[in-house]
Amino acid sequence: MAIVEQLNEAVRRAQQLGADVRMEYLGETPGGLCRLGGQVRIYLDLAASPAEQLEMVTSALTALESHSRDAVTPLSAEKRSRRAA
Repeated sequence: MAIVEQLNEAVRRAQQLGADVRMEYLGETPGGLCRLGGQVRIYLDLAASPAEQLEMVTSALTALESHSRDAVTPLSAEKRSRRAA
């Protein structure tokens, strides 16, 4: 799969996870994952190569996916038994 196709697929995956992906000229500001209040954004620098943009999205996806797993706390056995009663 070509880099641009991989980038497009990674952007779609980030959007499915609720991220707002923005492609802008960032100048000296590095792109990547940004959390603003309850919003999750991924900034990609249009001046960066598709390979660099893919690296930014992939890194952000790793953080998003690990955060999603950490945010889910399984019920303790005690709480499950109370719910079943």
